[in-house]
Amino acid sequence: MKLKKLITTILTIAILTMPMLAFASAETLPAGYAGNSDALIDIKNPEAAVTSTTSKICVVSAVAVSGTTVTLYTYDNASGKYVKMYSDGKALESVVGAAGLYAQSVELKSGANTILVVANSGDATETIKLDITLLKNDFAESLRSIWQTLINY
Repeated sequence: MKLKKLITTILTIAILTMPMLAFASAETLPAGYAGNSDALIDIKNPEAAVTSTTSKICVVSAVAVSGTTVTLYTYDNASGKYVKMYSDGKALESVVGAAGLYAQSVELKSGANTILVVANSGDATETIKLDITLLKNDFAESLRSIWQTLINY
């Protein structure tokens, strides 16, 4: 009797956690990973796929199909793979709500940051690569000074 109850409990836990396991995204993805759709997500910020900033925090925002799971990955030069991003121990992964809006703050490292946005809904997957360069403030000031000189010339 106790064995039957134990087996029932184990099966119940397995069945209840199966959907969570099935929808969990991979911890790493190969460098050439690509999706099979282009209709799940539309990135609004940053405005371009290749950009630079002096702000250490970048908010990735988008409009996406409700129910789509969006996961952010960063490219790791050492392994040659994309690695799932975390903040305070929590994966940068969420499901888009009924309004279809998505936003996630990302802390940039100095220099080049390659971020892969992966949107999944059912059998459809869309990937968008963002190349964001975090500039040092003194470099940005130098560029601004040169630009002002050219404008006033």
